[in-house]
Amino acid sequence: MIVFHLGRFKANPDVGPVVQRLVSDPDVSLHAMTALRKCVGNEAALPILRAVEAGHPDPQVRKQAAQAIKKASKAIER
Repeated sequence: MIVFHLGRFKANPDVGPVVQRLVSDPDVSLHAMTALRKCVGNEAALPILRAVEAGHPDPQVRKQAAQAIKKASKAIER
């Protein structure tokens, strides 16, 4: 859950790059994707999430990226 709450520290410039690296970690990817959307915003997170969806070797991480993409797209539409 600590990774999930990293999204609360979006004002800290060091958090965004850390969360971007954690998105590919299968152990914390779902929480990192949520934190990423909070840190950098939905529009900036989409290319990162799409890259994970397209190229990550773990099918579960790709599935989680697809779900995060859906959430980010819906948030942008609002």
